[in-house]
Amino acid sequence: MKSAGVPGISVILPCYQSGRLLGEAVESIRGQPFKCAHEIIVIDDGSPDAETRNQLDELERLDSVTVIRLDEHAGPQRARNVGLRAAKFDFILVMDSDDMLSRDSRTLRFGTYPDRAIEILSRDLNVAFVHSTSWMIGGASGPTDSTYPLTERCIAEKHHASICIIYRRADALRAGLYDERIRKWQDWSFAAGLLSSRRRAGMSNEIVFFPEAYYLYRLHEKGGRISFSTCSELEMVKLTVASHPEIFKLYFPDLKSPELEQRVLSRKPRFFRTLKFISKGNPRALPRWLRRRLVERVTGGQHLGT
Repeated sequence: MKSAGVPGISVILPCYQSGRLLGEAVESIRGQPFKCAHEIIVIDDGSPDAETRNQLDELERLDSVTVIRLDEHAGPQRARNVGLRAAKFDFILVMDSDDMLSRDSRTLRFGTYPDRAIEILSRDLNVAFVHSTSWMIGGASGPTDSTYPLTERCIAEKHHASICIIYRRADALRAGLYDERIRKWQDWSFAAGLLSSRRRAGMSNEIVFFPEAYYLYRLHEKGGRISFSTCSELEMVKLTVASHPEIFKLYFPDLKSPELEQRVLSRKPRFFRTLKFISKGNPRALPRWLRRRLVERVTGGQHLGT
């Protein structure tokens, strides 16, 4: 079955005190050799600093960029939802405003990430979303822990879902958008909600993975990034399961709260289980992933996916 609507990609960038990195993110998108129609929506979440405001002023002069300025700082989930409501295209890619899309010619030899994802999502309504390898830049180099094919069961067992999945706007609206109560592990929670809402609608949840490192995830020492924040992971799981129980009941049918949420959290893959999934699903990425994890162990650095 095929989808109907307005084919194209809306790239949504929530922004808070991103400064010059916001400009680099936008340029990485504008530099893509897109075949599909596209738009860039930047939502400023009340940035108080002059550097970011100057960047926003410059971006407003570009025909391909829409800038929305929120009056007060409300967090990235609110900003993402503002962008989703404003989006005019059928398909959505959300990025952090300090990350980038790869412009490497070898990575793009089969087409841009959005072009390839839209072709699949338009052709097959059984596919819930598309994702790709994410590559760390900045404070680390190498593939992130989410560099293997996900399944619906993986999401139910709290495998890491990256921000850069490409999905249908209609599915996000049906799922209730991004839950503004979720303060961390937001991308996993959103993916779980997306899949559960499709289950409620009687739809299948196939997931397609591209091994190419289309998404460049910037790791740095900026303390404001969500991956550096602290909150109860179990509480975030409880909120997610309560709001979107379908996929969790599917894979843990004999469990009820609080044992259900504890089991979901206990299934989150650690080092050796992640290694197993990468070895099976994306073996070419394994040497670089192991090298990155070894460096982090030696230097005491933080890795994505914990």
